[in-house]
Amino acid sequence: MIEFSKLLHDKKSVSFLSFLIGMGLVVLFFHKPYDSTKFLSLPVSAIEQKVIKHGDKCYIYTSEDVKCLHEKKD
Repeated sequence: MIEFSKLLHDKKSVSFLSFLIGMGLVVLFFHKPYDSTKFLSLPVSAIEQKVIKHGDKCYIYTSEDVKCLHEKKD
């Protein structure tokens, strides 16, 4: 078992513990938050190629891969 009192009096271990505490403070104060969005949706296979009537018009859903026009840049 390591005696912590000996570790606190050793110059190398005190430097290492100071480094760890400093890195922890840097992460706490200078991290970038990220946006997370959750929403409910149906699987694409459940609604693809289905005809939906809304009012007097009928719509058919088809999926398509497209590039995002407005990408958020940090």
